[in-house]
Amino acid sequence: MEISNGTKRLRRYVASLSLVTLITSLFVVNVAQGATFSDVQPSDWFYTYVEQLASGGVLDKSKKTYRPGDRSNRAEAAKMLVEAAGLTVDTSAGPSFKDVAKDAWYYKYVETAFKNGVIGGYKDASGKTTGKFGPGDNVTREQFAKMAY
Repeated sequence: MEISNGTKRLRRYVASLSLVTLITSLFVVNVAQGATFSDVQPSDWFYTYVEQLASGGVLDKSKKTYRPGDRSNRAEAAKMLVEAAGLTVDTSAGPSFKDVAKDAWYYKYVETAFKNGVIGGYKDASGKTTGKFGPGDNVTREQFAKMAY
């Protein structure tokens, strides 16, 4: 079934608005004084943001550390955006990428993000899609900005 450009734009607008609303609402929530992660202390400038993402279910609270100095990869970014936007997991169209295995922990997030227009995968020099997502590649700031938009 072909989806019209108007429908795609409306979906993207609603998804963007939902993401902005969710992220904004996370900043209004009171954060508990106890640190969720042993390496994120109340004195850290990013403490409130990390705690709010954890309390909103975007970050995995079962992990003991957050590793604030580490870089995020494209699979992690897809998961965070799917969770933050509250998208319903949907893998019915997959697999969409050659380098995203069905048994990978991030498969359902990558497929859901792809189906909702959050990600599109890599393109070659001529602009043609390569069929690869690069789940383990570091996500650049511009890539993340595009995904979040």
